[in-house]
Amino acid sequence: TGKRPSIDFSQFTSLKEITIDWETKDYNLERCENVENFYLWHHKPKERNFNNFKFPLNCKNNTSLNWTNVEDLTTLNGLKGLKKIEIHRSRNLKSLKGLQKYSETLEQIIVTTSGKLEEYEFIKEFPNLKKAYINKKTIVE
Repeated sequence: TGKRPSIDFSQFTSLKEITIDWETKDYNLERCENVENFYLWHHKPKERNFNNFKFPLNCKNNTSLNWTNVEDLTTLNGLKGLKKIEIHRSRNLKSLKGLQKYSETLEQIIVTTSGKLEEYEFIKEFPNLKKAYINKKTIVE
Protein backbone atom coordinates (compact mmCIF):
# COMPACT_ATOMS: atom_id res chain seq x y z
CA THR A 1 0.00 0.00 0.00
CA GLY A 2 1.18 3.51 -0.78
CA LYS A 3 1.34 6.41 1.61
CA ARG A 4 -1.61 8.77 1.69
CA PRO A 5 -1.23 12.41 0.64
CA SER A 6 -0.56 15.01 3.33
CA ILE A 7 -3.45 16.78 5.04
CA ASP A 8 -3.67 20.49 5.77
CA PHE A 9 -5.84 20.47 8.88
CA SER A 10 -6.44 24.24 8.66
CA GLN A 11 -9.12 23.24 6.14
CA PHE A 12 -10.96 21.27 8.86
CA THR A 13 -10.79 23.45 11.98
CA SER A 14 -14.29 22.53 13.18
CA LEU A 15 -13.59 18.79 13.48
CA LYS A 16 -14.74 17.32 16.77
CA GLU A 17 -13.08 13.93 16.37
CA ILE A 18 -9.82 13.09 14.61
CA THR A 19 -8.26 9.68 14.03
CA ILE A 20 -4.98 9.72 12.11
CA ASP A 21 -2.11 7.49 11.22
CA TRP A 22 1.05 9.53 11.75
CA GLU A 23 2.32 11.12 8.55
CA THR A 24 5.23 13.57 8.76
CA LYS A 25 3.80 15.71 5.97
CA ASP A 26 0.50 16.51 7.74
CA TYR A 27 0.36 20.06 9.07
CA ASN A 28 -1.76 22.64 10.93
CA LEU A 29 -3.29 20.05 13.27
CA GLU A 30 -2.88 22.59 16.08
CA ARG A 31 -5.41 24.81 14.26
CA CYS A 32 -8.20 22.37 15.11
CA GLU A 33 -9.69 24.08 18.15
CA ASN A 34 -12.93 22.13 18.66
CA VAL A 35 -11.57 18.61 19.05
CA GLU A 36 -13.26 16.45 21.66
CA ASN A 37 -11.56 13.13 20.86
CA PHE A 38 -8.16 12.63 19.24
CA TYR A 39 -6.65 9.28 18.25
CA LEU A 40 -3.06 9.06 17.02
CA TRP A 41 -1.69 5.83 15.55
CA HIS A 42 1.85 4.72 14.69
CA HIS A 43 3.77 7.82 15.78
CA LYS A 44 7.38 6.64 15.54
CA PRO A 45 9.87 9.46 14.91
CA LYS A 46 13.61 8.83 15.23
CA GLU A 47 13.80 11.34 18.12
CA ARG A 48 11.29 9.31 20.22
CA ASN A 49 9.41 12.46 21.30
CA PHE A 50 6.68 14.84 20.14
CA ASN A 51 8.99 17.80 19.37
CA ASN A 52 8.00 17.78 15.70
CA PHE A 53 4.34 16.90 16.21
CA LYS A 54 1.74 19.55 16.95
CA PHE A 55 -1.38 18.20 18.66
CA PRO A 56 -4.79 19.89 18.36
CA LEU A 57 -4.86 23.03 20.50
CA ASN A 58 -7.84 21.81 22.53
CA CYS A 59 -9.12 18.35 23.34
CA LYS A 60 -12.12 18.39 25.62
CA ASN A 61 -12.42 14.67 26.28
CA ASN A 62 -10.11 11.90 25.19
CA THR A 63 -6.71 11.50 23.57
CA SER A 64 -5.45 8.06 22.61
CA LEU A 65 -1.85 7.34 21.62
CA ASN A 66 -1.45 3.95 19.94
CA TRP A 67 1.83 2.36 18.92
CA THR A 68 3.99 5.39 19.63
CA ASN A 69 7.70 5.10 20.36
CA VAL A 70 8.10 8.08 22.72
CA GLU A 71 10.01 7.54 25.97
CA ASP A 72 8.09 10.12 28.02
CA LEU A 73 5.41 12.79 27.57
CA THR A 74 7.45 15.92 28.30
CA THR A 75 7.03 17.11 24.70
CA LEU A 76 3.26 16.52 24.63
CA ASN A 77 1.63 19.80 23.57
CA GLY A 78 -1.76 21.40 22.92
CA LEU A 79 -4.71 19.32 24.17
CA LYS A 80 -6.05 21.98 26.54
CA GLY A 81 -8.91 20.65 28.66
CA LEU A 82 -7.78 17.02 28.36
CA LYS A 83 -9.87 14.76 30.62
CA LYS A 84 -8.75 11.30 29.58
CA ILE A 85 -5.57 9.93 28.03
CA GLU A 86 -5.07 6.40 26.84
CA ILE A 87 -1.70 5.03 25.79
CA HIS A 88 -1.52 1.59 24.19
CA ARG A 89 1.38 -0.50 22.94
CA SER A 90 4.08 2.08 23.58
CA ARG A 91 7.00 -0.23 24.18
CA ASN A 92 9.58 2.55 24.75
CA LEU A 93 7.51 4.58 27.22
CA LYS A 94 9.45 4.82 30.50
CA SER A 95 7.74 7.77 32.21
CA LEU A 96 4.47 9.69 32.31
CA LYS A 97 6.42 12.89 33.02
CA GLY A 98 4.80 15.67 31.05
CA LEU A 99 1.26 14.85 32.16
CA GLN A 100 1.68 17.33 35.01
CA LYS A 101 0.68 20.14 32.65
CA TYR A 102 -2.76 18.47 32.41
CA SER A 103 -3.06 17.62 36.12
CA GLU A 104 -5.93 20.06 36.74
CA THR A 105 -8.20 18.56 34.05
CA LEU A 106 -7.17 14.89 33.81
CA GLU A 107 -9.76 12.50 35.24
CA GLN A 108 -8.58 9.21 33.70
CA ILE A 109 -5.23 7.75 32.68
CA ILE A 110 -5.11 4.33 31.04
CA VAL A 111 -1.85 2.73 29.90
CA THR A 112 -1.65 -0.80 28.50
CA THR A 113 1.10 -2.94 26.99
CA SER A 114 3.88 -0.50 27.86
CA GLY A 115 6.29 -2.78 29.71
CA LYS A 116 9.14 -0.29 30.27
CA LEU A 117 6.92 2.24 32.08
CA GLU A 118 8.23 2.75 35.62
CA GLU A 119 7.81 6.43 36.48
CA TYR A 120 4.15 7.22 37.12
CA GLU A 121 3.47 7.27 40.88
CA PHE A 122 3.27 11.10 40.85
CA ILE A 123 -0.07 10.96 39.01
CA LYS A 124 -1.74 10.00 42.32
CA GLU A 125 -1.34 13.67 43.28
CA PHE A 126 -3.48 14.97 40.38
CA PRO A 127 -6.47 16.64 42.11
CA ASN A 128 -9.23 15.51 39.73
CA LEU A 129 -7.93 12.05 38.81
CA LYS A 130 -10.72 9.50 39.31
CA LYS A 131 -9.22 6.49 37.56
CA ALA A 132 -5.69 5.40 36.67
CA TYR A 133 -4.90 1.99 35.23
CA ILE A 134 -1.28 1.15 34.35
CA ASN A 135 -0.37 -2.15 32.68
CA LYS A 136 -3.06 -4.29 34.37
CA LYS A 137 -2.65 -2.50 37.70
CA THR A 138 -5.19 -0.12 39.20
CA ILE A 139 -3.38 2.95 40.59
CA VAL A 140 -6.39 5.17 41.36
CA GLU A 141 -10.01 4.09 41.55
